[in-house]
Amino acid sequence: MSEPKWPDYLVGASHDHIYAVGVLIANWNHLEEQFIWLLWELIGSPRAAESLTSSLNNSERFELLKSLAFDKVEEEEDRNLINKIVGFMSICNQNRNILAHASFSTIEFEKQMLATKRISRKGTGRSHYRFSLDELRRAADQTMEVFQVTRDIRRWLKSEPTKDKNVRILTIRDELVIAAHLQERRHSFEIKRPVLPAKPKTLVPLPPKARA
Repeated sequence: MSEPKWPDYLVGASHDHIYAVGVLIANWNHLEEQFIWLLWELIGSPRAAESLTSSLNNSERFELLKSLAFDKVEEEEDRNLINKIVGFMSICNQNRNILAHASFSTIEFEKQMLATKRISRKGTGRSHYRFSLDELRRAADQTMEVFQVTRDIRRWLKSEPTKDKNVRILTIRDELVIAAHLQERRHSFEIKRPVLPAKPKTLVPLPPKARA
């Protein structure tokens, strides 16, 4: 038996469109967490890192991450990888902000969901958008891809080099309670150098003449 759709009122042109918006925002939350952890690890002190990054917006954090990569990451190939993934994060952040702060019409236009968003907090101007379901799903999927590579970069930087510059050994720890004693186990395995995903597509507003 299928679950009834919730809510039974419209907050956008279709439940599928709104669901895709929610998935994108959830994926961004995963990505943002990995991004912050990567920052903290490069800074080296979790307490100092939390104090420093809590007062910064994401644009400032992106710049900080690029600066830290330049200063603390030895291999040029790894620095370039971080610089590029930061650019991808910025696109994902922009897409998330558009959707998280947009107002959605309950009227469809050629199977597209109409939306408006204020250009700035103080201004009265608005940007207008039309989102197809495929476009929203693609943006959500691309945000997840950037999350996965950001996670892989964290693991790569924590791993030990081998003779093959594209392979490293990652060791992880876990703790178990066995016979009332806390025991630590270590697992080591090979990982490959992270590979960048395709560049995410930016959600762009409609030109004035195309507004419905």
